[in-house]
Formats: sequence, C-alpha cells, structure tokens
Amino acid sequence: MTLEAELPLSAEAIAEVLSLLPLLESGQSLYRMHDVPSLDPYVYSPALFRWLTVVGRGPFPLRFDWPQWLDQAKALDADPALIAQADLPTLRKLLTTYLRTERFTSGTLARIIEHGQLLAILQRLKALNPET
Repeated sequence: MTLEAELPLSAEAIAEVLSLLPLLESGQSLYRMHDVPSLDPYVYSPALFRWLTVVGRGPFPLRFDWPQWLDQAKALDADPALIAQADLPTLRKLLTTYLRTERFTSGTLARIIEHGQLLAILQRLKALNPET
C-alpha cells in the first residue's frame, strides 16, 4: 500500500506552496496584531490569507494523525538545521501540523513566520524542487 506522503506532487501544487517564498524572503510583513483586544489577535495579510486558503485546500497537506506526530514536529521546530535536511514527506507533515495547529492555537503561523520555520520549510522545498 502506498502512503499518501509517498505520492508525487504536481509541479503546480509545489508552485502554490512556494508562491509565498518571495514575500518571506523580502521580509514583508505578513501579519499584524489587532488594535483592540480580540479572541484572535492576529490579522493575516491578504497574501498570507490567500496562501493559507489555497495551500490548505490543495494536495500538499497530508491526512495523518498529526497530534501523534507533535513530538517530531517540536524537534524540527526547535532546530532549523533539521528542516534544512528534511525530505518531502517530512516537510508535508510539518506544514500540515502547523496548518492544523493554527486552527486551534491562533498565532501559530505568525510564530513560525517570526522565528523563520516557514521560510526554512519553503527554502527546503525549493531546494528539493529546483525546477519550480
């Protein structure tokens, strides 16, 4: 049986994920905090919101038991050098975990932007797919 993580992704699917890379590399602000107290204090830029919508609904995220994978995600999160060596299935699991966690913990994406994990994931994805 072939695992979903082992199935190839189209160049278009990878390009959708990588579409945010130029904005991250430019240092452009992709989020801000609400001016007034709010249950969800993060306001994501239109570009980031579009990216979340497209990537979240596309083929890149995996269907797997991501809460059971949190220990591995935390290890990668703590050490960007591990992200720089990750294979495609690991990048897909890590990004899926971040996307799912954002649903329950507002600001997860702001944190991984601020601390460089999202940039590291997209740079590694680009290195694994130089033709995109």
